[in-house]
Amino acid sequence: LPAVHEYRAWPPAEMRRERVVATSLFCLQDADGQALGVCAISVDVTGSQRARERLAILSEAGTRIGSTLDVMQTSQELADLAVPLLADYATVDLADSVRLGEEPARIGPAGGRRHVLRRAGLASIRPGAPESPWARGEPVLVQRPSPWAGALSSGRSYLEPVLDAGPGTWLDQDPTRARTLHEHGMHSGMIVPIRARRAVLGVASFVRT
Repeated sequence: LPAVHEYRAWPPAEMRRERVVATSLFCLQDADGQALGVCAISVDVTGSQRARERLAILSEAGTRIGSTLDVMQTSQELADLAVPLLADYATVDLADSVRLGEEPARIGPAGGRRHVLRRAGLASIRPGAPESPWARGEPVLVQRPSPWAGALSSGRSYLEPVLDAGPGTWLDQDPTRARTLHEHGMHSGMIVPIRARRAVLGVASFVRT
């Protein structure tokens, strides 16, 4: 009987780009029904596989996020969903006004060199989330310049496919995060502003280690 298998592959010409391949296998027979060999037909299904994965994540998010009106609980649900579906380590940091249930105010450029948020959600593939210098509920300092400060001020997401920790980067101004990045092998990250009614309420961070 024919068999169909899906597997992940890294073509020699694109070793850093993962592909998903569906292969149909069936037996080749002669006129007497004797097996002559095996035929394999392979099709690149990367696009459809990724679409299915995204739909599965959205479906899961719809059932797991927003089970209460408590923003701290909702933030934790978001972090818990992201790990390990999207990231190895995820955090959600909110302005105190949001955490206390007050009317959200837009977070614009800080007058000084730092923003202060509150860690509302935290998840990691490692027990106890050792990557986080701050526990849930603790204030989080956001140095300027940094991708976090940029996302808060602009309202735009930030993606760093390969985290650059070399001299002269924003990490020079944020020694706490620089130390964490080195200790835990963080190699790529994404920072997404959390928005409601045209106001930026905080940021969610997703990191792979």
